Amino acid sequence: MPSHPHTSTTDSTKVRCLKREEWKPGYITWEITSNNSKVIGQPFSFSIFTKVKVTQSRGIHSRIRAHKRDFTMQQSQNLSVPFSQLKALPYQGKSIQIALEAILEGRSKTKHTPKIIHHLEKPFFQRAPQVRDAGNLIEPKDIFNFRKNLQVIPFHNQIITLLLMLVGLVVVAVINIIGVHDQFCIDGQQYVMSRTDSDGDLQSPFLSALAASGAFGAVIWMLIKAQLRRYMHLEKRPIAGGLVPGLVCRAGDLFYGKSRIDLKNIKLRVVACNQEKGQRIEGHGSNKRTVSFSNPVQGLLIYEKHIDHITAGDSVERWFPEEVYFDRIFNNLLPPMMISSTHGLDLYWEIQLIHNDLVDQELIGKVHKLKIQDFLEREKNIPKPEVGPIGTLPPKRKT
Repeated sequence: MPSHPHTSTTDSTKVRCLKREEWKPGYITWEITSNNSKVIGQPFSFSIFTKVKVTQSRGIHSRIRAHKRDFTMQQSQNLSVPFSQLKALPYQGKSIQIALEAILEGRSKTKHTPKIIHHLEKPFFQRAPQVRDAGNLIEPKDIFNFRKNLQVIPFHNQIITLLLMLVGLVVVAVINIIGVHDQFCIDGQQYVMSRTDSDGDLQSPFLSALAASGAFGAVIWMLIKAQLRRYMHLEKRPIAGGLVPGLVCRAGDLFYGKSRIDLKNIKLRVVACNQEKGQRIEGHGSNKRTVSFSNPVQGLLIYEKHIDHITAGDSVERWFPEEVYFDRIFNNLLPPMMISSTHGLDLYWEIQLIHNDLVDQELIGKVHKLKIQDFLEREKNIPKPEVGPIGTLPPKRKT
């Protein structure tokens, strides 16, 4: 049995993950020791695998080899691996779990060389969960007046919107009519929807039609809402250098926009969250499919301001001169830890312009330059490096 919660042993050879305060900035360090004269001087390989386990039903897990190193065994050696290679640190969430697996094995075929597998599963981040509902914060219920919204967008967008509605209604109706026909027709007279899948299991043509029409309708609705947003132009401005600790900037410096109508009772918000991402299997037989999910957790409201009226054609950004403190992201959320495009923990932030009668606007921010080390240094039980005279804090960075 391991003699330490972060130690794995075989005979007199040990693999131990050092405590966080012993790591170099930006690295995680393992210590490998051996008192076995048969393995000292022999060639070994040390590999690190980063694993994402999906805890949802029928979840699809993911595992990557993040690091491999060949070395000659000594009595004691420290091997440091950069976070950029690992891509993630251990995490325990609602839908996913992230763990590291270290494997030490000898490369000599003629000598006695042990193989040690060391699992690192206990999270290093100890952030307290937020009470705020992350899902409703990131995707607030968009209540709007369709007629009013249609009237205030340009004429050609009105035509596109009506055409999309017409196409959507016709296609959905046709799919459902086919589903009803194939459900109750005599065997062998189906148009499209079969009563059995590729495995020979029974299926309902009508339910298959409902699923198909629902998916098509959702796509059409997204296209319609994109047209309804044309009552104004809203575009994000890049943050020079990206998000970094201590970043403070004016809310109006994050975007610029102009509306073709008077905006009344609008609210600007900057919000952020972590997102647990993974995949699962849904359906059976020919309906079996892989579904990707992205579940928001740890919702964070960074900025919010209400404005009663902005005149048409006015620069919207000038009404929001207050400062936005992005440092709250580093204090309250976890860093992006994606091991692939579909699996891991992501970090998401966006600007929201919310209107009571019109479709809401949103701008998605970039997070690709965020570093795990910057978040790890915010843990209360980790000594922070001195960055200036004792008793002072580093200056805030403004953009």
